[in-house]
Amino acid sequence: LTPAVVGLPGESPGLVAKRQIFAANIARDYKVDSWGQDLEKLFLDDFTDLYARAACAEALIMINVGNLDIIKKVIGDESTQPFLVESIATSIGKIKTAKAPAVLRKALDQRPYEIQKGVAMVLAQSVGGVDQLLEAVTQLEVVPRILLERQINEYLLSTASVGQVNLYEKLIEGVKKPDEQIQAMIDDRVAKFQLSTKSIEKGRGAFELHCTPCHQMGGKGGLIGPQLDGIGNWGPRALTEKILDPNRNISKAFINYNIKLNDGTNQTGLFRREEGELLVFANASGQEFTIAKSKIAGKKASPFTLMPDHFSQVIEEEDFYLLLNYLLAQK
Repeated sequence: LTPAVVGLPGESPGLVAKRQIFAANIARDYKVDSWGQDLEKLFLDDFTDLYARAACAEALIMINVGNLDIIKKVIGDESTQPFLVESIATSIGKIKTAKAPAVLRKALDQRPYEIQKGVAMVLAQSVGGVDQLLEAVTQLEVVPRILLERQINEYLLSTASVGQVNLYEKLIEGVKKPDEQIQAMIDDRVAKFQLSTKSIEKGRGAFELHCTPCHQMGGKGGLIGPQLDGIGNWGPRALTEKILDPNRNISKAFINYNIKLNDGTNQTGLFRREEGELLVFANASGQEFTIAKSKIAGKKASPFTLMPDHFSQVIEEEDFYLLLNYLLAQK
């Protein structure tokens, strides 16, 4: 028996997956190193059942920590399904090796906030993991606010060194704690939401009213925020979080900076690009402006995006579901 069983004629995919999971678990429990190549093939194959891929990942990790090099190819890929990322992160959290935190960090950058939370929780439970988590926040791969999530906060403060605590306190300075009421609303909306093709066109009006002033889709709309072609692949929870609580996960490409000038004045804008000795930013209206590097005394990334955080009050619940159906259809 090896994990590379692909099934017999007429056999259901579900039964094949069960056999693969069973074999992967045997390899994990008995450290069957000779099955490594079979496990790797199944794990890297996008057509393998998700649960089987997760089982293969755990087996590879437990058999030999050197297999983390294989794992990081997948966990660092933005297209990897959230379930698989979280499963891999949990498996990596079970082993004690200096390589693990750096591999886990690859699952943070540009991921939905819920995935980041799960990975950050694992990182917060070791000194090396805390190092990687704090560095990820410093490098704007994840917003500082994640450090204030209750479980992450508890794990981090019980694990961190004095130097790490000092950096942590610097990073969370002025950061607003997660709003429990907003989180309750997000959970409630996700639980109540029902996907309906009949609501797609009805949601177009809500999209045009609330989204197109800043976002472009299909070549139409504003250029202040990210373009939204393919946004439907995010899924209901990630979209709900982004609409109702936009500051929990800010893309590095749309970080808002507070810029202090040598003359004592301040400006705020989204960083766009460098042009020689000039930095180009954009204001809330999408208009670009330049500042000479020599005139900048300092710039600090803001923990707040330009996207309004009042949609939980502005968009009625029924309209919200219509908007969500419309967005999820854009793939």
